[in-house]
Amino acid sequence: MKTDKEKIKDYAKGLFLEVDAEGNKKFTWTEISKAVQKKFKKNVHYSTIAKWAVEYDWHSTYDKIKQAGIQNANLEIQKKENILIDAKANDFAEIYKGRKTLADLSRKHLIAKLTGQLLKINGETLQIDVETKELINILKDSEQVILNLNDKKETPDKKVISPLILVSDENISKLLSENAIL
Repeated sequence: MKTDKEKIKDYAKGLFLEVDAEGNKKFTWTEISKAVQKKFKKNVHYSTIAKWAVEYDWHSTYDKIKQAGIQNANLEIQKKENILIDAKANDFAEIYKGRKTLADLSRKHLIAKLTGQLLKINGETLQIDVETKELINILKDSEQVILNLNDKKETPDKKVISPLILVSDENISKLLSENAIL
């Protein structure tokens, strides 16, 4: 069983180690002395408590607790950053999928229109009333978004993945003049 002196030391140490929201010590030596006097009805001078802190290495304990708090805060920040990164990656993936689908559909429709065939997707004939120029602009815009996303994506060996689709104003003009559609 602990003696009164040991209980007072433990109580004083607990107050010494207590911190506020900013991580600063919550109590001064004088405040700890007054709290001890109030709780134990014993007058312990603040200099005695300060000597205990040195003698029993409370400062080292405080530093360890502070370091652990910093590490926990950093882990929490990292977790939150990872959640944000995952959410942003999911957003990019959705944009990429949507634009890829739009580009594929536009390309297929454009080819069908240029060759005079019907557009078939999964065996079903699609009738899309879009002008060729508008279709080309949709394709170009979608592919530009895909290119921009691909530019930001690197492989593990740091090589940038080359996009497979290139639509330029020159290619569009050539395509339109050859087929005279508009």
